[in-house]
Amino acid sequence: MAPLPGLCPPAGTVTARGRTGREFIMKKLIAWLITVEDLATIFYSDAAAYFHKDEELSGFLRQLAKDEAWHGSLMVKAAEYAAAGNMPPAEIELDDGTRTRIENSFVGCGKQMESGACPPGTLLDCIAAAEYSEWNHIFLYVVNTLKGYSLEFAEAAAKINQHKKQLERFLECRPEGGACLEKIQGLPSVWEEKILIVDDHPAIREFFADILSPEGEVVTAVNGKEGLERMAVQYFDLILSDMQMPLMDGMEFYRQASKRDPGLGERILFLTANPSAENLSFFTENNLRFFIKPVSIRDLQKAARDIIRSTRAKPSKLDVMSFPREVVE
Repeated sequence: MAPLPGLCPPAGTVTARGRTGREFIMKKLIAWLITVEDLATIFYSDAAAYFHKDEELSGFLRQLAKDEAWHGSLMVKAAEYAAAGNMPPAEIELDDGTRTRIENSFVGCGKQMESGACPPGTLLDCIAAAEYSEWNHIFLYVVNTLKGYSLEFAEAAAKINQHKKQLERFLECRPEGGACLEKIQGLPSVWEEKILIVDDHPAIREFFADILSPEGEVVTAVNGKEGLERMAVQYFDLILSDMQMPLMDGMEFYRQASKRDPGLGERILFLTANPSAENLSFFTENNLRFFIKPVSIRDLQKAARDIIRSTRAKPSKLDVMSFPREVVE
């Protein structure tokens, strides 16, 4: 099987992806979030001034600016925790393509406002593209990682959900927001594929669920044993699994699941922070796809799409109901 991007790092790269390197990547991730929250705050403030004659829209934009300013202050606190060594290392890595696309959502619309050629519909499309991008998924990943340290972080996820609901309610009230709202609300329902995420870390489990939800319906499990239980009652087009987990690790999970599903190797993607000789040998001997953490968001999404597309092209040989319960015991 052809290696995925970043799978077989050159000499020295594995060391850079060790705990110290991954802690540095987490700090970079938070620093980028601070930058983009500041960018969003300025953008929404400028947009409120640009549309000052539309009191309803201008007031809404001012509220968005306040929300993003608060998000930025929250990430500043997250940076303090990271600097003090109080955060786990990164499980993901922000690639240049994702970063540029998110930032350009604001930059492009900002240039249109500068030229005086930005109608409300264009602005709302820009806001939706940014607010429903990986940006907020990454923000929630950091917040969920830290919610055990401070009540403020524990409350932040709920506030983010309110932020999104506020945007949807506003779009419902605007004549030019209908098409944009339809795209947002209709996104998950157009997919029928089933995705299983097996990971013992709640924050990263939720993050992967967020970024992969456009590809299909996501089900999660906290370890290999629970993953087997999920597979006993449902067929999955894609299984994304961690390697190091309590009760049953990724290696044993695969061994047991593949006994009843011989084609599993074509639909499973492993993640590991430990590129040990044992793990690498396991991947190679079983011809399995894998990434070494931290994984690029873009590479993960592409690999997931490729697996799902290949699954669509092949008829399933597995009758889910024939998957016996004794496999999970």
